[in-house]
Amino acid sequence: MEFNQVTSLFLAILVLFIDAFLVKKISFLNKFSIPSPVVGGLLFALIIFALHSTNVITIRLYTSLQSLFMLVFFTTASLGANFKLIKMGGNLLIWHCLFFSSYLHMFFSSYFM
Repeated sequence: MEFNQVTSLFLAILVLFIDAFLVKKISFLNKFSIPSPVVGGLLFALIIFALHSTNVITIRLYTSLQSLFMLVFFTTASLGANFKLIKMGGNLLIWHCLFFSSYLHMFFSSYFM
């Protein structure tokens, strides 16, 4: 079964509403600030995997807008951080940022040369 662009977008919005509801109702997800798109994406992936692996149905989604929506998601997810949370991270967060920023610098400098 293949979904066109409109159906894929509608399905994504439906999953977003369902996972927002789940995050509010399940205290574990709310307590640890798990973003609702992560919950919905994981739940949707598990359902699609189960349906595909049991040969019930194979679903193909329209993915031309995937890059755009991933960019929007990760940009807005980072906007959820505030200075108070960053300050609570302390030295461990500073070392984490330094390590990964140097790793990314080495990766991209070797990749583009």
